[in-house]
Amino acid sequence: MVLQRHGNKKVLFKKIERYIPEHEIYIEPFFGAGSVFFLKERAKYNFLNDLDNEVFNLFQVIKNKPVQFKNLFRMVPKHKQQFKYWKEHPEKIDTWQAVRFIYLTNFSFMATRHTMRTSVGNPKFLTLMRIKETFDALMDTTFDNLPYEKFIKNLSLENKKNKNKIFIYCDPPYINTINPYNTPKWGEQDLKKLVEFLVGYGERFMISEFNSPEVLKIAEEYKLKIQVIGERRNIGNRRTEIIIKNY
Repeated sequence: MVLQRHGNKKVLFKKIERYIPEHEIYIEPFFGAGSVFFLKERAKYNFLNDLDNEVFNLFQVIKNKPVQFKNLFRMVPKHKQQFKYWKEHPEKIDTWQAVRFIYLTNFSFMATRHTMRTSVGNPKFLTLMRIKETFDALMDTTFDNLPYEKFIKNLSLENKKNKNKIFIYCDPPYINTINPYNTPKWGEQDLKKLVEFLVGYGERFMISEFNSPEVLKIAEEYKLKIQVIGERRNIGNRRTEIIIKNY
């Protein structure tokens, strides 16, 4: 994946993949770094969305201006002064906004965009190498920047011929965690509202979350299945990753 965000599903993907059903239509309302989309087998139709304006802008620029984006990113030095400058100074042009966003994200400690990390690898080279494959993957997709309810309702897919062809994967901000993204706060009631909406929508869905009493209560209330996927370890913290699904 071109965008290296904390909490992306690259490490856990093989376990998640086991529970992805066959589908022709793939819907992802909380795209983020897009780990599952980029790693899974490509569906016939792909509808993607993220409410974070910077995430949306990044993938729109890669999709529509890949060469310009790559050239600009290549010329920017990986230096603490550049990192500090961009922390304090937003850009106004879409291509430069995208370069700034991925620079601060990929070059920062735990992708927090606060402190520049020092590593033995070459994140700039890896980012440059992944631009082309990201462009190719996004070529025939639809990508929106909307609240998830509006995004899904706007697709107008609720008819009998699409029944059992749709799969919705949701990786929203996890409840009881710090949300570092440019999106509204997300809590237990937001997760419950999402589950209620998806159950009412009537198609197969999967949601990634941490194992917690609040999440288990919601899953039980809506008679959803729970599957342990693995562990995520941070400094002084260990949490169990689960998926909840309706199939």
